[in-house]
Amino acid sequence: EGMAGLKLLATLFAADRAECREQILQWMAKDEWVLVDRYYFSNIAYQCAKVAEGQRKELADWIRKLERGVMGMPLPDSTLYLKMPLEICEQQLTKRRAAQGGAADIHEADKRLLLNVQRCYEAMAVTLELGTIDCARPIERRPYAPLVRYTPEEVAAQVWDAVEIFLTQKIRH
Repeated sequence: EGMAGLKLLATLFAADRAECREQILQWMAKDEWVLVDRYYFSNIAYQCAKVAEGQRKELADWIRKLERGVMGMPLPDSTLYLKMPLEICEQQLTKRRAAQGGAADIHEADKRLLLNVQRCYEAMAVTLELGTIDCARPIERRPYAPLVRYTPEEVAAQVWDAVEIFLTQKIRH
């Protein structure tokens, strides 16, 4: 995939999201909550993971302009990055495929790509101030201890805590 191919993919994902634009804007006009499990940061992370590090900013800027400017997608008030170590992701994907009898998709099969996607998300978490929720913890208190994932309930509690903090800050302003 060259840059043109990545921009085409980014455009397809953006167009898919743009189909929901009017509904999202209507909800926002009513001051309703809009929760989205993958917004345009996902498009940035997955496309930028496929290019050299030196090309990522240019492509990320292009995707932002596409999503916000061309497609008119609203800027999120808050974004949470659920950070899961790659080795635990791989374990979960393997379990899911075994249970469902499916094969890895092209992204899941490429460990280097997944690592680059994770790096892109982590860079955005810092530069764009995304809230980060750690979804795993060390098994024991020692350096380099193996990690274990939090339960879905524990992650949900962390997400809700972050949402409550956001809402409290928004109400104060």
